[in-house]
Amino acid sequence: MKSIIIVENDFIIALALKKEIQRLGHEVTATLDNGKAAIAKVKQGLVDLILMETRLFGEMDGIEAMNQIRRFSGVPVIYMTGQPLESIKKRALQTRPAGYLSKPLKTKDLEELVGKTFGEN
Repeated sequence: MKSIIIVENDFIIALALKKEIQRLGHEVTATLDNGKAAIAKVKQGLVDLILMETRLFGEMDGIEAMNQIRRFSGVPVIYMTGQPLESIKKRALQTRPAGYLSKPLKTKDLEELVGKTFGEN
């Protein structure tokens, strides 16, 4: 069982993601809606994967939060976005993401990307 945090500004999407991750047999250790909280959680350790929305509440977006996390952790990140993918991809590539999911999210895509990240596929 892997430990996953969800960083998502939409409560309903976060809840659906949590249920799906649990269905896949992994543990969701936190659902957060801002970059500062995500950084603090990763600093606590025991995070195997971050599902990160690119738009977050607060002063930084998901990519900026990952830039800061990369200063102390190599934890894998899968970005989720409703924005045109090409517009965020250049900035996001600097954080070495495990992948991207476009919204609306498809459970099959989530399952495949999480499995690939953990070497399960």
